[in-house]
Amino acid sequence: VYTNYCAPTGGTSSTTYYLKNITTNGGWTNANYTATSYTAYVNSGQTILSSPGFNVQMNLATSGTSTYYYYVWVDWNNDLDFNDPGETVLATTTYAATGTATIPVPAGLALGNYKVRTSSSSIGAVTACGPAPYGNYVDFTLSIVAPPTCLPPTGFVVGSTTTTSTTVQWTVPTTAPANGYDVYYNT
Repeated sequence: VYTNYCAPTGGTSSTTYYLKNITTNGGWTNANYTATSYTAYVNSGQTILSSPGFNVQMNLATSGTSTYYYYVWVDWNNDLDFNDPGETVLATTTYAATGTATIPVPAGLALGNYKVRTSSSSIGAVTACGPAPYGNYVDFTLSIVAPPTCLPPTGFVVGSTTTTSTTVQWTVPTTAPANGYDVYYNT
């Protein structure tokens, strides 16, 4: 019987290899994790906010100049493990300087909180509970909420600008506001 998530182990061989930066984009609220030294397991306390049917991109970077394997797991059924089909979101099989995972939030997923676990390993494959002798683990909370009724535009680009005009472009979300956008400007 599980009473909580396993506390993964890491760094049994080295404490110089660790996840240094983890950021997300595509969420209503995104993570921005930074570490300056090694800790085998970190519960970051950061929450990523998203909705069913949307994607969150997770970007992982490590300390030093070595290459790593990268991992991302999500406990979609909240059974306190990452062993079920579809819960391994990223498990690279070649070494790379950085890792990127797209977390597709299932369209029918119940609203609530889900554990996201990340890891890196400079030598060999790891599991969600460890050990990672040349790496570490960082956890996040993925909070799934109903999508906002008015999604903000993204990808703002300012084009040519003069003393009396400018050109601004943006990417419209999948569901654009029914009444369009209000644009405000001032001196």
